Amino acid sequence: MFLLFLFSCNTGKTILEDGVAQFDARFISEVFTWTCEDYIEDTESGDIIVETVVGTYGHELSLAYAPGSLEDLLPDSGCIYGAEMFPSDAGASGSSLENLQGFPQWSNSIDGGELQGAFGYWSVDAMSSEHSCDVPGSILQHPVSLTNANQFSNFSTEIATYVPLVTFTGFESVISWDDEVTASWESSGEWARVWIEMQRTKDGDVYESVVCNVTGESSYTLDSDFWGMLDPDLVVEHQNIYVGFEKREMEKTVTDEWIELITRSVAVAVIQD
Repeated sequence: MFLLFLFSCNTGKTILEDGVAQFDARFISEVFTWTCEDYIEDTESGDIIVETVVGTYGHELSLAYAPGSLEDLLPDSGCIYGAEMFPSDAGASGSSLENLQGFPQWSNSIDGGELQGAFGYWSVDAMSSEHSCDVPGSILQHPVSLTNANQFSNFSTEIATYVPLVTFTGFESVISWDDEVTASWESSGEWARVWIEMQRTKDGDVYESVVCNVTGESSYTLDSDFWGMLDPDLVVEHQNIYVGFEKREMEKTVTDEWIELITRSVAVAVIQD
């Protein structure tokens, strides 16, 4: 990133020292999920059984670099107004990768490509909006590695094999103000962190957001206390809810910089292209 040398290997996984809350880089691989219907024929009766399954809506990747300035996106507990689990930049301290040739790249055992951007933030929609009912595990079971990213090259996200099915109730086709929406899931399984984000958007921009840490829970309801954190007079087009299941690791480069590696499965309540 800002060194004259390119390092082709990392030094292994390291735990961030106690008291160190800020780090240098963040690499996120997140698979967005939606519900699909699977039609199965009963071999004895011949009846068609319809099952709700988890499909793959999208796969996005991002790399942020802001030396000594990045922090954990997830609140320690409870809900925080204005928090954002999907940052679109590296903040005021975002920095370009010094002497980078081209763009940072990503790869796994089935695909790869460029992360495009500048000034400390690069991203890509790896599925190019080709939504499907393919099992999300077909992507998550493959670690995603950074390449051509200077000292952060060859760092990889964790794999995942279990993707929770999230059901949403309490609204019709769109979420309206004060809807008591409940998100439920059977188990978080191997995912160490679970969160919910509400985004209120207009013209594609986020005008309000609330993030809640719901790790250890199996459901969450947007009750009057939740809506009380938001502005009822704000005019928006969409109110979207995301339920994120997350794995997070911190690793140290040979240049003593820290990179946060995040794997996510994110269920979406309302689909809006």
